[in-house]
Amino acid sequence: MQMALKIWRYDSATGDRALKEYEFDAPEWATLLDCLDIVKDKQDGSLAFRKSCRMMICGSCGMRMDGAAVLACKTRMYDIAQEGRVPVISAMGKPSDPQGPRRRHGSFSGRSSRRCGRGSSRATSARKTAVSTGSRRSG
Repeated sequence: MQMALKIWRYDSATGDRALKEYEFDAPEWATLLDCLDIVKDKQDGSLAFRKSCRMMICGSCGMRMDGAAVLACKTRMYDIAQEGRVPVISAMGKPSDPQGPRRRHGSFSGRSSRRCGRGSSRATSARKTAVSTGSRRSG
């Protein structure tokens, strides 16, 4: 099926944003994420967006389509193409920040994932030992 997307692009040299339109052929079963992959592979290798599981679980492919928040891996493009609409895609994350908007707001940081590692279990067991030892001395 013939598809078209308008994607907000940022020019780092000038600091301007521009709406760029891409036209391509896509299979009928294609999702928005599949369409973005087609554009990146065949037309514009500089296109950057986040994706991970492709199974509607992680939410990393979240973006805006026509102003509404969508998961790119869930949004089927067949009905949109049949209506003749050209959706506007924005808020796909920055290529310079692999964690996207979540990292800036602090809901995820590499440090918290390190605390869940091997060292934290030792510290937890040491605290438990100290608490249990302290309770025996006082009782």
